[in-house]
Amino acid sequence: MNTPPAVSVSWESPECAALPLPPELPPLPPNPRVLILIDGDCVSRGLVEGTARGRACDHQVRACLDRVHATATLLDPYPRTRCAVSSATATAHFSVMASAGNNVFAIRYGLDGADFELIDELNHLIQARAIAIRPGRTRRSRLADLVILVGHDGIYAPPVRQLRLGGTPTWLLAPGYLVARSLRRAASAVTYIGPTGANAA
Repeated sequence: MNTPPAVSVSWESPECAALPLPPELPPLPPNPRVLILIDGDCVSRGLVEGTARGRACDHQVRACLDRVHATATLLDPYPRTRCAVSSATATAHFSVMASAGNNVFAIRYGLDGADFELIDELNHLIQARAIAIRPGRTRRSRLADLVILVGHDGIYAPPVRQLRLGGTPTWLLAPGYLVARSLRRAASAVTYIGPTGANAA
């Protein structure tokens, strides 16, 4: 499916309390490379799941992103990040995006545009791993050893499962509690970061 190109800005998180690493995660190599993929639409709506509000406030969204970044930097001081949002979410949380620094936002237009942005990132990692393990090739230094995915949609399950089979685990951070069963099963570990705080599954 063709989708319009992403419009990117960046964002830098201040220090924030990190999440504990779940025991379900497989052992990681020393100094692992971490790729953070964030579904901003899921964050905006998932953090207020079960309430009368349609979207989280900017403070809640920023605090969630800060915590994800702080968690990743426990493993990788300089994780690569892509936060994909729809144009509606970008408008609703403009102040969060305007305070950008190192992490990257991508605005996608159209139905499921933000989802496809993250799927593209997952598929690129799958392709890079397939090339890196060919005979006679050494592994590229910037290949991710762990994917931290913030989302809850089942559309991510196939590439997450393929990465896991290829040796790259995905730690799913779920904003809210309505997570697709297929995605829960595909991920190596799941932590819920919904309205009541962080509870490991």
